[in-house]
Amino acid sequence: KNSQIKTILEYLLEDPEYVSDDERVRDMAVYLAGGYESTGAQISWTLYELARNPSVQDWLRTELLKVKDPRERKYCPSLKNTIRESMRLHITAAVTALRVLKDDFHLKNGGYLPAKSIAVISSYPMHRDPSVFDNPESFLPQRWESPTTEMQKAFLGFGSGRRNCQGQALANAEMSVVLAKLCSEYKWTVEKEGFSEYYVTLKTVDTLLRATKL
Repeated sequence: KNSQIKTILEYLLEDPEYVSDDERVRDMAVYLAGGYESTGAQISWTLYELARNPSVQDWLRTELLKVKDPRERKYCPSLKNTIRESMRLHITAAVTALRVLKDDFHLKNGGYLPAKSIAVISSYPMHRDPSVFDNPESFLPQRWESPTTEMQKAFLGFGSGRRNCQGQALANAEMSVVLAKLCSEYKWTVEKEGFSEYYVTLKTVDTLLRATKL
């Protein structure tokens, strides 16, 4: 074991900023959920969309293989855009916030939410808003090469503001490392179409992909 490399668990245990072990346990649970459940689901959605869109898959592989050092492929901009587009279409944390309204809230369309109502913010419809995204139902990673201001504001892959996802750095690192290898070394095709299911996270269920080593 390399004693110079610490795990996330060790960092949490040694961090003096925590006032109690209860706080540590809560953060451990967050990292476990973010580093396993939601990240694994997002990787599955990305491979699914690439399998359904072979021209995009070929484009991404070409871009990845331009990077000669396999260890550096995780930084490929085209890979980052592909992950972002996968998150736009199939955001695993589809419900990003729940809030109890302190005051009455009047919507621009004339709607009204009384104080103490529970407001739910879902990024799923925001990510498919046709007034913001051209061809919103299509998987087009290249759209993120020159995103508009409206696109950047509408994208809530990890939430926004000071309460955004604290595990996003870990999630991005895991997705980039895993997908860089899987997409550069394997060809992906759909063997069986499944369906999507939402319970805590949005997942693809009963979908089968075939990986062919290149």
